[in-house]
Amino acid sequence: MIKLLYAVLFVSGNPSPLTVNTAAAGSQPNSATDTSTTYSTTPFISKTKITASLSSSLPANTQLTLTLAPPPGATSIPTSLTTTAQDVLTGLPSLVAANHLQITYQFQAPVKAGVISSNSVTVTLTQVTD
Repeated sequence: MIKLLYAVLFVSGNPSPLTVNTAAAGSQPNSATDTSTTYSTTPFISKTKITASLSSSLPANTQLTLTLAPPPGATSIPTSLTTTAQDVLTGLPSLVAANHLQITYQFQAPVKAGVISSNSVTVTLTQVTD
């Protein structure tokens, strides 16, 4: 008999659109932040980590940072996302579930980014062995 073991990562939904449209006179525009989504993981037999990547590049001079609230024993790494998978959470202990922990998205578009037309990207989160 062969048993397949796998980790399952759940995300509660999609964040609201992140719109940068305010700035104090003489300052860079305020970043746009969304904390409306959460993630959960199922227990796995060995230590795991979560990576994140974008489906396509962001407009020039902009940045999307992802932060996952860590469960006990894990380490969150606030990460400026690219199309290459990067660690955003490491050291998720074996046989530990993470339930409804906050995901924070922060979009920054400084003045040098200019006017940006509406754009969307997909953020892919993947749980793998650490």
